[in-house]
Amino acid sequence: MPKKAKKQPDARYEAFRAEWERRRKAPDGSGGEWLVDKPDLPVDPLPFLQTLRRLGYLTQDRRFIELHRYLMGSDLIDPATEKWSLLGAKISRFLPELIDEAIAEGTTERLAIAEAVAEFGLYLDAQSFDAAWKRLERLLHESRRSLDRNRPKKV
Repeated sequence: MPKKAKKQPDARYEAFRAEWERRRKAPDGSGGEWLVDKPDLPVDPLPFLQTLRRLGYLTQDRRFIELHRYLMGSDLIDPATEKWSLLGAKISRFLPELIDEAIAEGTTERLAIAEAVAEFGLYLDAQSFDAAWKRLERLLHESRRSLDRNRPKKV
């Protein structure tokens, strides 16, 4: 019986691992701090939302009202402080979409997840890069299952 060839380590995957390790070991703990930093936006959310609503009424264009509703339900605004909050954007909402887009463009699921873990400095508290990768893989699969459950069944 012929011997199985050893898997060669994927250079891109290893580069993502190295980037994650660098962020993990950084003295300032740099990771996904952009997720918790308050965004520096020139307008406060409440006047912006009021403007969107007013534009919707004046123009009768439903897109303004839809955007208003989306922002209200997106957790981009912290209800306690009435300020913008990127932490509230909930990484679990947009990462599965980004990963699926990368897969659709030809990247393997393994590399797409690795890139997201490294790029966003996710799960720096995990035991290893592979453990962080596994956490995001679970999140991705849960997201897909949730979407499947919410789709109407074909009759």
